[in-house]
Amino acid sequence: VTSINNYSSMNVDYTEYGDYENSRTFDNIYNRALYKLYDDRAVFWVAAWEQIMYIKPIMPMHDIPDIIAYRNDGNELDASVFGAHNTPLQLIRIFGILMGTILIICYIYTTYLSSNIILCKNIEKKIIPLFITIISYVIVIFMTGTAIMLPQFSLFYFGIMGIAYNKSLELTNK
Repeated sequence: VTSINNYSSMNVDYTEYGDYENSRTFDNIYNRALYKLYDDRAVFWVAAWEQIMYIKPIMPMHDIPDIIAYRNDGNELDASVFGAHNTPLQLIRIFGILMGTILIICYIYTTYLSSNIILCKNIEKKIIPLFITIISYVIVIFMTGTAIMLPQFSLFYFGIMGIAYNKSLELTNK
């Protein structure tokens, strides 16, 4: 939301933070995060949000147009075939406001249910990092990308999350 609201008013070119050779320092990690947030992703988020506000798709549309993203300097980006680079925005674009919102709620609820495994006391300590990694990845991709909507990713990650949920049910019933 901050990126969408502030992108058009920002005059900072975060591409200057593109030198990540010494990315071990906090400043370089912070600069990379600023670059990814404002210069790499926000341009697509703004374009997707503007398209949703213009079209206002209540239900899925069969002919949703591609996103046309423009940087602050007026240059058009060619990578717009990748969609909104944000799962909630992409779900609303593709499936409409009603179905997109339902899918977003399902996504968040599924992630919540699978994260209950972390609270189980009887879990094997060896598999906790796997579940934490998967759940963290799903949360990050939810906000910054749409890869989780691809079948090859979603089957694997939501499969692991389903195993985590089932394991948490088994462990809490013992």
